[in-house]
Parts: sequence; structure tokens; C-alpha cells
Amino acid sequence: LELDAGDARTLFRLLDADKSEEIDIEEFVVGCMTLKGDAKALDMAVLMRENGKLIKTELGSLRKQISEIGSCLGSNGWCSSQTDQQSTWPDLLHPA
Repeated sequence: LELDAGDARTLFRLLDADKSEEIDIEEFVVGCMTLKGDAKALDMAVLMRENGKLIKTELGSLRKQISEIGSCLGSNGWCSSQTDQQSTWPDLLHPA
């Protein structure tokens, strides 16, 4: 397989399909057959699709957070989600 010793944990995680922290013979054989040779076009397509879904999800979350920050900054530093016990941005920037 031409793996470095440091890759052993990664290989174990790839082979442990059911996440049981144990590798049975079926997981070992199927995992090794999957890893054998070059990646197939179908495998690459699946990987690209899954990465695309993850990126869209993370970008949506990031956009929401940026919007919330913009709302806070646009209202003189006061976020509507703050409680009375928290300081406002101007209080933090210019203490009395």
C-alpha cells in the first residue's frame, strides 16, 4: 500500500465503515478493494458532490453570521440579542 506509519490511523478510520472502532473482515476487504488503484470517476463525482453540499451549508451559515454582525454594527454597536447585563460595543470601546 506504500503508506507511512503516520497514515495508519487515517487508514483505520477509512476501513472502519461502521465506526465501531473495530475492523471486521468484510470492512477490511471492501475497504482495501476501494482503496486499490486509482480513484474511479464515480468515486470522484461522489466526493465532489458531497464537498459541494458541505460548502453550500457552511457558506449559508457564514452569510447568516456576517449579516448578524452587520446588523449589530449598523445599529451603533447594539445587538438585539444582547441582554441588559452585557455591555454595548460603544461601552467596550470607550469606557467611562
